[in-house]
Amino acid sequence: MKMEQRKFSRLRIRTLCEFSGPNGDQHLAQTRDVSRGGLLIEVLEDWVRPLPCLGEILTVTIQMPVNEVFPRRMMRCSGSVVRTFTATGLAPRIAIEFRDIVFAEDRPERRGAVRSRRCATSMGNEG
Repeated sequence: MKMEQRKFSRLRIRTLCEFSGPNGDQHLAQTRDVSRGGLLIEVLEDWVRPLPCLGEILTVTIQMPVNEVFPRRMMRCSGSVVRTFTATGLAPRIAIEFRDIVFAEDRPERRGAVRSRRCATSMGNEG
C-alpha cells in the first residue's frame, strides 16, 4: 500500500494563471490545486513542445479575487517542476514546488492580456 507523502493539504482551486520558463515565453494555464508548498497547473493552450524538465524553474502569475479591503492583486510565485503528466486527450499538467511567493498590485494591462488569450483559447477549443 502506497502512503500519501504530501507535507501540506491541497485545496482544489481552479483559476486562470500564466506561467513562464527560463526563456520568458508566457503560457496560459489553470490551477488545479494549491497548497502551502506548491501547486498543480493544467496547460490551456495547444502544447506541441516537450514539457518542462524536472527541476526547471517556472514563474506562475495568478490573479487574486477582488476584495473590498485590498486593491486587485496578483500572486507571482517561482518554483521547481517536481512532476509532469501528459496523456492522449488530456491537457498537460505540471506540478510545481514553491521557492518564492510575492503578492503585488495587479496591472490593468495584464488583465486585458489574460482576457484576450482566454477568449482566443476558448474559441479555439470549441471548433
